[in-house]
Amino acid sequence: MARSMQAPNLDESSGRRSDARANDEKVVRVARRLAAKNGGLPSMQAIADAAEVGLTTLYRRFPTKERLASHIQALDFCDQLVPAFEQALADPDSRHAMRSMTLNMANLASRFMDPQRGMTVSPVDLLDAYLDRFLPSMVQLMRQAKKSRALRADIEEADIPRLCAILLGGLVLPGRFNDAPERYIALIFEGLERKGSMPLPPLPPPIGF
Repeated sequence: MARSMQAPNLDESSGRRSDARANDEKVVRVARRLAAKNGGLPSMQAIADAAEVGLTTLYRRFPTKERLASHIQALDFCDQLVPAFEQALADPDSRHAMRSMTLNMANLASRFMDPQRGMTVSPVDLLDAYLDRFLPSMVQLMRQAKKSRALRADIEEADIPRLCAILLGGLVLPGRFNDAPERYIALIFEGLERKGSMPLPPLPPPIGF
């Protein structure tokens, strides 16, 4: 006789994810406070104690102190970008707003990924934090630009994270042809703003479908 399969409890799963996110936010908040107070991150044990979480829980989310430091620097990067996004969203010229926002992002990211400044943020952490914080704002900018015909009509919202990954990976990696972001942002946006003679290839289906 076949054993019946029990449907997963979605509310319970969602609750666990919510608890994990709350723990992450608490750990990061405490770590940032301690780093500001002490001039650098203390030990992982000190962070776990101050955040009132188990050391195992902390290491499960951040396997090393360097990973935690990278995550915090990525959040600092996003904090410093907020005024630029506010200006871009208020700019009536959608074309100028998107180009200037992208240049601000590239210039700031290059400083945050410069080892000569003592920065240790990883490109992956930077991209994840950027998308988590600003994806809704980027979608809004894209819609405004398409409405004013400043952006080609076949650009999709799903293109945004891919374009961000291309820009961060291609324009701001330390020591890798990152000295002319304005030039290449202009070239990229020429392709985004003008409808070409050939339609864009379709996006791949989402993973898992």
